Amino acid sequence: MKNLYTNKLCKWFFKKYFGIDKDVFKVEKNFIYYWVDKEKGVATCRAYQFDVFNIPILKNLKRLALLPLLFVKLPFAFFVGLSTNIASVNNGDTYLDPGNPTAGYGGARWTNIGVNSAGTIVGRGLYKFTLPSAVGTISDIKLYLYPSYWNSSPGVLNCHEVTQSWVEGNSGATGATWNTYDHTNNWATAGGDYSATVISHVTTASGWNAIPLMGSGTDNPLTLTWGDSFSILLKDSTEAAGSDRYAQWATKEYTTDTSKRPYVEVTFTFLTNTKTVSSKERIKILDNNKIVSSKTRLQTAGNSRIVSAKARIKIAGVTKTVSSKAMIAILQSKTVSSKCRIKTAGVTKTALAKLDIKKT
Repeated sequence: MKNLYTNKLCKWFFKKYFGIDKDVFKVEKNFIYYWVDKEKGVATCRAYQFDVFNIPILKNLKRLALLPLLFVKLPFAFFVGLSTNIASVNNGDTYLDPGNPTAGYGGARWTNIGVNSAGTIVGRGLYKFTLPSAVGTISDIKLYLYPSYWNSSPGVLNCHEVTQSWVEGNSGATGATWNTYDHTNNWATAGGDYSATVISHVTTASGWNAIPLMGSGTDNPLTLTWGDSFSILLKDSTEAAGSDRYAQWATKEYTTDTSKRPYVEVTFTFLTNTKTVSSKERIKILDNNKIVSSKTRLQTAGNSRIVSAKARIKIAGVTKTVSSKAMIAILQSKTVSSKCRIKTAGVTKTALAKLDIKKT
């Protein structure tokens, strides 16, 4: 896969504005893809609630003539911003405040979540995202939140799945409130309708906080795949009196530092280049080279290549190198035993044990 974002300016851009210091290989409206382990085909898709092409620096560059592109050398995709993934309409964040039960906060720069020392609920946070339409095996999904204000007393946030669709709206007289899910219709229970099952629980801290949704760190993971939408509610685990346990979490409207806006990371493995056969077996296929580790069997394109323990075959073009204790069966029945017996085109050749044979 060709990487369009490897020059120094691009790397600086993703580090500066999104906090990504890995190799980015794809950018879409709401999504940034980068490698975790390129050798193993493991990547992460970072999903935002906003169009990544509309952050201030890119919006300003779009207003300029094309000539500056020759100097900044950013990929043209940054400025075109074309994508089949237009999931931003399904994303949002807000919070529900029992102290102001009819007010909406969809346009606020942060969500208030937690309780004060008297046990009064400061707020509950609502978040919804849509995953991209990508390909690969998903292993992990996490929501990342950054506190714009964090009380020094850490609390425990419980994550629940929301059971009623809701409208984000803008701050004021629109969107979800403590009493309603769309500023008109009431929740079944004031404060939001959600499953009692805890997806995960996290002790809050300064800096980035990861909320596990699927995979490692979850208590009861969501079941999600590519293209799915989900909606969650975050609340203090007990909402009981005690020490102040609340924080203000940056939202997609947070402008002080856009790299602190919430996002979801989906870690996945590509299906195209890496195939896992069984335990302790791994096949890596890259272009025309097939490298097979010990205890592995590979069958591709009608050709059966069987490799015994401690055997390794590297096929590059028409060159086949075979170590001792290896057996190969391919179309024309070329068989190599531990004592290296080769039969090809009616001619039999026998060699000594542990003899490496290279046929071109």
